Amino acid sequence: MLLLVKVGVAYVEAGSEVSSSESIKNDQIEAPAKSEVFVGSAYGHQRGTITLNGVYVPSDAGLSALENAALDQDEIILRESADGVEVREVTCKIESMDKNKDDNVAVTYTCALRMQGVWTTV
Repeated sequence: MLLLVKVGVAYVEAGSEVSSSESIKNDQIEAPAKSEVFVGSAYGHQRGTITLNGVYVPSDAGLSALENAALDQDEIILRESADGVEVREVTCKIESMDKNKDDNVAVTYTCALRMQGVWTTV
């Protein structure tokens, strides 16, 4: 799987992405019945996060789009591609953008994004 970032009208690789992860969290609301000893729950809100890790390349258009969205507090559209075919997309807001600088090693970055809804098919 490869994540792409919308830059203008095109989608480009998300900043020399090396790996990504996705997490969906369901809030739980306690919903006990007065006659029950055991406390059950009901589903509440759902939220998702995506984390991108990659090599920091300053001239990379996808990375620049992520950095600009973080600085300008803009939404960004991510697309997921499998075997060269774009399959789904989601709108996100950037929670954090970190550069990791170690001696004698390529600079890397980590970008954490909050999904603003569910993935949709393209």
